[in-house]
Formats: sequence, C-alpha cells, structure tokens
Amino acid sequence: MIWHRASVWYGKAKQMIGFVITAIIGFVILCVALFLDGVLDMFDVSLGSGIISGASLGGLLCGIGFGGVIGESQGWPMIGSLGLGTFAGVGIAAIAIALYRWMKRSETPDSAYSLENVIGTRGTVTAGAAPGQRGLVQVRYLGSPRTIAFVADAELKTGDSVFVTDLLGPELLKVASTEPELPPGLAEFMP
Repeated sequence: MIWHRASVWYGKAKQMIGFVITAIIGFVILCVALFLDGVLDMFDVSLGSGIISGASLGGLLCGIGFGGVIGESQGWPMIGSLGLGTFAGVGIAAIAIALYRWMKRSETPDSAYSLENVIGTRGTVTAGAAPGQRGLVQVRYLGSPRTIAFVADAELKTGDSVFVTDLLGPELLKVASTEPELPPGLAEFMP
C-alpha cells in the first residue's frame, strides 16, 4: 500500500515537474519574443509575427505549463490538466500575438504602411496575364510576401520576375518584366 502511494505521488510529481519546466521554457521564449525583438533584429534574427511565431509558441507553452500546474495542484487527472493548459495556452498565445503586433506597429511610422512603398521593388508573377489583363504578382510588403493584382504592357507568365513601376489603385500595380528583350537578330535563334 505504501509503495502504491509512493508511486502515485512520484508519478504526480513527475507530471508537475514537466508542467513547471514547460511553463518556464514558454515564459522565456515569450519574453525573448516580446522584449528582446529589437536586439535580435540587430543580428538579423526574426521570430515572426503571425500565428506561428516566437510570441505564439511562448504563450502556448507558458499556458500549457501554468494550466497544467493549476490542474495538477487541484488533483485533476493528467488529461484534465493538459486540457486546462491547452485552453489557457491558446488564450495567452492570442494575447501575445496581439501585443507583439501592437508593439511592432507602434514602432513603425504610418507612412510605412502605404502600398506606394512597393514601387521600385521586384516581384514574381504568380498568375500570368496577357497585355492589359490582370494577373497576380507576389511582392515583399512590410517584410512579408503579399500577392497583389497587376497589369502590364507585355505578356507575363507565371514565375517571371518583374519590377513594380506604378500603383494604379488600392490593390492594383503596374509591372514590367525584368528580363531584357533579345535583339531582333538573336530572337530567331531562341526556341
């Protein structure tokens, strides 16, 4: 009987230690993602800012750990503690993502959010188009890839590299191919 109680206590202690370690690791990742992001930028290290990011991972692990500790301390079974931890983790991750995005936005001037900033950048055609027709091009906007409609004076095919020349509307770019045209004498030798 004593061995059974000792083994149950030892199993609960191992679970509790696992949850505590998970909470500590999550808290460290969360703090690094939220508060040391500027330092990491100096070394060109990015933890991301979306659903899969350092802030969301840290928040999720932190919540799983702290929720698990609360469940275990109340005598809940392992699955109940893990469920509470997961619920808490998703909530903390959502708060961490919102806080991270708010902090990033507060350090970026409003002028940076203008789509005119993509003029002069390069992109890749993701849906080709005939001259004057709409296609899709992927460009870097605020550090992330973004797909935007385009028109061009020449036919462009999927995968072509382009140069953004103008902003024609809120979601419409004018692009030109980055590939140089072949001189008339060489064009006949190309397949």
